[in-house]
Amino acid sequence: MDILNILKSKGINYEDLKEDERQIYSQWEKMLKDEISVEKIRDFLKIQLNAVEMEICQPDLSDNKTTFLKAELRIFKTLSALIEAPKHSEEWLKNYLDSILPKIKTNG
Repeated sequence: MDILNILKSKGINYEDLKEDERQIYSQWEKMLKDEISVEKIRDFLKIQLNAVEMEICQPDLSDNKTTFLKAELRIFKTLSALIEAPKHSEEWLKNYLDSILPKIKTNG
């Protein structure tokens, strides 16, 4: 998949992108060039979360831009939580078993 062709099909040229958009383009280009893995998605989401968090701190944002950034932030956080859910579930299960196994062994 070639991201440049996707942009061109939407009437967008690379030269028209702002600096932050070019950074996002580069990240997407790198991701699409290689096979996508959960780890790559996790890394991408961390980068995007940091970028949105930095931008949302700008004092001169319009209400529309603030609303957009909050929506972006929520989406990235939700995706991150979905990716991390199995890991957290496994940790929770291990902790739970660690807490009940001593009780079972003493009562058994």
